[in-house]
Amino acid sequence: MKHGFSIGYKYAVRQPKRTLLILIGVAIAVMLMTAVSITTQMYNSLLIKQATEQYGAWHAAYETDSFKTVELVKQHAMVEEINVLLQHDFYWVNENKKIAPTTASQQGLELTGIVLSKGQMPLSPSEMVIEDWMADILNIKSFPTQMEMNGLIYTITGTVKTRAESLRRGTSIGLTVYDLNTGLIEEGAKHSLLIRFKPKADIEEAIESLRTVPNLYATEEKDGFLHPKENTVLLRAEGKKGRDTNEVFINVLGLVISGIVLFTLFISIYNIVNISIYDRIRQFGLLRAVGLSPAQLFRMVIQETVMISLIAIPIGILAGIGISRLILVRFGFFSMSGMPLIIPIGKLLIGIIVSIASVLFSCAIPASRAAQISPIGAIRSGAGLKINESKIKSFGPFLFTNIKNPFVFPVVLSFKNLWRRKKSYIFTVITLSLSTFLLIVYSFVVKSDRARTASRIDAYPVDFMIYIDYFDYSQDEFDKDIESPDKDFIASIENIDGIRDVFAPTDWYNWNEHHTIGHIPKFLKVKIDADKVSKSYWNDYVIQENNGKMVFGSTAIGYDDKELEVLKNYLCEGSVDVELLKKEFVIFIPKYNMQISARNIPYTDLKPGDSVEISLNGKNVTATVGGLFEKLPFAPNYWINEGFMVVMHNEKLAELSENTSKYYSIYITVDENADREQIEYELGNIAGNKKGYKVSDLVNNPYKIELRKLQAQVDTAIYSVLACIAAISMLTILNTVSSNIIVRFKELGMLRATGMTGNQISTLIRCEGLFYGLTGWLAGTITGLGASYIIYRIIQRNEANVVWITPWPEILIALAVCSIGSIISTALPLSKLRRISVVENINNIEF
Repeated sequence: MKHGFSIGYKYAVRQPKRTLLILIGVAIAVMLMTAVSITTQMYNSLLIKQATEQYGAWHAAYETDSFKTVELVKQHAMVEEINVLLQHDFYWVNENKKIAPTTASQQGLELTGIVLSKGQMPLSPSEMVIEDWMADILNIKSFPTQMEMNGLIYTITGTVKTRAESLRRGTSIGLTVYDLNTGLIEEGAKHSLLIRFKPKADIEEAIESLRTVPNLYATEEKDGFLHPKENTVLLRAEGKKGRDTNEVFINVLGLVISGIVLFTLFISIYNIVNISIYDRIRQFGLLRAVGLSPAQLFRMVIQETVMISLIAIPIGILAGIGISRLILVRFGFFSMSGMPLIIPIGKLLIGIIVSIASVLFSCAIPASRAAQISPIGAIRSGAGLKINESKIKSFGPFLFTNIKNPFVFPVVLSFKNLWRRKKSYIFTVITLSLSTFLLIVYSFVVKSDRARTASRIDAYPVDFMIYIDYFDYSQDEFDKDIESPDKDFIASIENIDGIRDVFAPTDWYNWNEHHTIGHIPKFLKVKIDADKVSKSYWNDYVIQENNGKMVFGSTAIGYDDKELEVLKNYLCEGSVDVELLKKEFVIFIPKYNMQISARNIPYTDLKPGDSVEISLNGKNVTATVGGLFEKLPFAPNYWINEGFMVVMHNEKLAELSENTSKYYSIYITVDENADREQIEYELGNIAGNKKGYKVSDLVNNPYKIELRKLQAQVDTAIYSVLACIAAISMLTILNTVSSNIIVRFKELGMLRATGMTGNQISTLIRCEGLFYGLTGWLAGTITGLGASYIIYRIIQRNEANVVWITPWPEILIALAVCSIGSIISTALPLSKLRRISVVENINNIEF
């Protein structure tokens, strides 16, 4: 149609409020999708950045002693970049800290993941950079600086960012460079060859294709075959070999939010366009009468909405970019990472296309109705459009039969009116319920996870803890003859000024075997009569059944007199007799497993005074149950308040284990006015004398503070998104109510003519809006709780620690927002309705 856009523009100017509603709805939707796209892209990029900085930008690592092999790999069709390294003898700075001099080729140096912090990168084999933490130990403040290592003089030209793994192992890299074109660093020596494959290369296929390259040695054995070492963290971050779990969650959450936003946008635009059609029935009838075809009328309605959307989409994109920069970069999640704002052009283009498609689809249905307008009916009485009403009888008449109360009558009539237009009612309710649904599910997941984490916090309030963090070591890296702290170690802690108490329980496991994450090689065995063990634990927590007895695998913990005095306050059954515990094998066991605390299923039916058999290292004794606890103070750090644990006097544990029990976690309390920084410094010096031991400030833990800050930021972001979705839903209610009023002008006029007051009409309209809000809230609450329970059961069946928490505050907040917001949404339609007289209502004169 030649003048379609001109007519659409004039109508948009004549109806600025409805034009503004479309602009706001589309702009908010595009803003949210833009922010979601930027967030997911930046999170993915952050994972790659972190993996690169900590582990390097390589995909696979081999060893080789041939320069020809290096050249062959370099020319391989799937290889993008390589780097050759050779590590030299360690230089020991002190007993625990050392530098690993490493020469790397200048070509492909970025594969090492080294990030310059101060100074400049080395340019020759005689120049070196070390990590920041090592420079602090060596007190190197300026560059260049001369330093002797293993008889060689190096020029320290700068420092690189500290790597967590290096700090944990006490080994800083000392990086020098050479020109790969001159050959290998040392002839005959095995060099590490780091390989990065091309972006579109399949990792498995690329690795397989390198098997035929001579003198290229894979170093890791798996399934009976040798494989190259893989940078699995980076491969997962790049999506080349699985995906990081958090990344998958963020991406799925982004898709869900985008889908909900598009659905609410669809409903909102649908209702707004519907209103514009009902409002202009006579105009459309006149246009049809003067020769406008149905197809031309259809295109005109589409053009009007698209024209407004094309203005709103750029506004939404700019707003989304601005909010993302403000929240994510300046004050939020990525402010500490140093990452610039990443704008995913491809995702934004997809979002624009999907948004336009959603707008076209949402206005296509009303536009097709407009094309079916009867010119004669529209010109004569404005009734040229057929209104489809529900043929399903509502249950209202059954509930409200013979109600004559003038205050109740508007409520009943509003319910009947909503049911007459069932489809519009259901769509609007679904739109509103989605925000409530997401709020409840998110609140449950977050509160459950934080409650689970809180349940693992040690029961006794302490200030510091010294513990061995063997989880940071792989099986090959963990030292077999690790030395546990002794009594002199404990005494040195007690002598620090400001220390109030030191609690040092002992525990036993096989210190002479390697450890892997989540695995304790040998346990104390507790044999209990099968009829006294809950069947819920037979498959998951019991090692075996032996001659009618169930055998629990347990960690054994020894408390001294001081710790046993504290334990008295944590028993739910039984008592502590310290003198008896020194003479006999009296044990304390958990009543419930914290991992399924919501069900509170007891481990056993054992009571104080019952006897059980315990064995350790082949030594069997009969022990008496002294009591049961629900939570344990001073639990080992690797198993805090989870699993089956046995507590006894440390002297009896030493007797049972033949003096092989060790100090694992040491708990420290300080005086109220003590200098915490000085104490932490001195504790760090003491702990540094034992390999693998760390100090943790349990009160002012930087990680916990940063975690709480991050949690608050995530909550703010999610609740902001939900608020925007709720705002779009309120616009949908406003448009739906306005549409209902326009369609029922004559009906409302007849009600006024037969004696219904203006206040009753207002009550009728407000009740309709309230019904939308309450029904949306109820639907969202029921489905949200149902989905939360399904998530709870799935996690529970997978043996994970989960606690059911009903998010009552969020449910009540959602009720208040839905109720108040839906009533407020009726204000604009009511203001228009009040300006129409009874006669105008009956005649359906356009306003």
